[in-house]
Parts: sequence; C-alpha cells; structure tokens
Amino acid sequence: MLPSTETDKDMTEMGLRQRKAERTRQAILNAAWLLFTRDGVAATSIRSVAELAEVSEVTLYTYFGSRQLLVDEVMSKHASMDRILAAIAERPASEGPIEVLRAISQHQGDMPDDQFQVSVRIMNLINNDPVMRGAYQRLLGGYIEQQVDSLAERAEAIGMSRRELKMLCYAFSGMVDALSEEPEAVASAKAWADATDEVLLMLERGWGRTP
Repeated sequence: MLPSTETDKDMTEMGLRQRKAERTRQAILNAAWLLFTRDGVAATSIRSVAELAEVSEVTLYTYFGSRQLLVDEVMSKHASMDRILAAIAERPASEGPIEVLRAISQHQGDMPDDQFQVSVRIMNLINNDPVMRGAYQRLLGGYIEQQVDSLAERAEAIGMSRRELKMLCYAFSGMVDALSEEPEAVASAKAWADATDEVLLMLERGWGRTP
C-alpha cells in the first residue's frame, strides 16, 4: 500500500470541513423554519435562530448574508420548488410540457394523505405569513424561468414557442396557487391531483390543442 500524501490528507480535511459546513447550514435553516412557523417571521430574531441552531450570529451571517437571504433560502427548501424541477428532469423525453406537468400532478395524487397534509400546512403557513409570502413571490419568478428552461426542448418539439411555454407555466402556477385556498382541492392527495388535472385540461383547451 502506498503511503498517504499531504494532498490526500488535505483532501480528507477539506471533505470534513465541507460536511461540517453543510450540517451547520442545515441546522440554521431548520431552526429558522421552526421559529418562523411557531412565532411568525416578523417576530423571529436572528439571535433566536442562532441560539436554536447553536451557532453565533456571526456564523449565521457567514452562511446567510442577510435576514432576507435566510428567509428566501427557507422558502426555497420548503416550497418544493427544487423537487418539482428534479421531477421534470426525470420524465421521459417524449412527453410534452403539459404531459409532464400532468404526470407530476398525478404522482402527487399517490402521496400518502398524511404526507400530503404536511405539504398543505406548509403552504398555509406561507400564505398566511406576509413575510414568508413575500419571499415565496420573490422566488417564484426565478423558479418559473428555470421551469421554462427545463421544458423548452419539449415545447419546441411540439411547436410551442417559448413565449407560449412561459405563459403556460405562469398560468399553471397561478391556478395551482389559487387551488391551495380551496378546501375541497386540499382535502386529500387524490382530490388535489384531480383538481390540478382540471386546471391542465383548461389550459390545454385554451392553448387550442385539445377540442
């Protein structure tokens, strides 16, 4: 066996530092989410987040340069944006944009109801807290642009322009957002899947590809 080199040692130490840094980052995000959901964002101080995460305020600001950035990162983690983008990437290349969105919605319909209700509670918390709602809206534009990018090749393959695709994504997002306020739509995972399918059918007809 060859002796370890200084480079190997340095790489091992770097890996340990990176894992420690990620654990610290997640501890801060988890602490912020717990306090935001318990007390509301406006009533939650940076000091209280740092104390719960067992870090100093200086360390917190090292990871999140401002209070707004911390709120935005918490929203990004809990609003399922990244998970939906990952789900889009996993769909077969033969599916068009509407088919992809429908498949993802139907997959959510297979979610256990207790898990689905956790998602509903998260969206209710976001909708009912003005600061969290503002952070969500700030993130939404960038998220939809990423969604458009991830669906662009599929849209081009069926003759849908990028402008049409962008309108589709914004319309779907807005209509789904409205559904989250409807008790019947959030009664169960299946009810949610059925409601979002109706939304997609309306958009498909409006686009003119379905009679």
